[in-house]
Amino acid sequence: MQPITVLIDPGTRVARTMTAVTDHRGKVRRVASGYLAFVSAGKLQQRKIYPMHWDSVNQSACYILHKGIQYAVNVQSKPISGAFNKESLFV
Repeated sequence: MQPITVLIDPGTRVARTMTAVTDHRGKVRRVASGYLAFVSAGKLQQRKIYPMHWDSVNQSACYILHKGIQYAVNVQSKPISGAFNKESLFV
């Protein structure tokens, strides 16, 4: 397993996508969708987040699959919602 920092483009960040959900009273709130957005090779990518036991080597408790390789999510991911593009993930 490799850390996600080797996959993402330099100068970009990782974001956890959020979805707007309406409850039975009509109140809208945002909840995590279970997907991670990042920029790799100049393209915006979204991958499902999978839980795992704590990995002390990569300092992570979750991972993603990208092209058949597991990447530990070893960086903080701020939430992002609504319409976004790869430019919104630049630091």
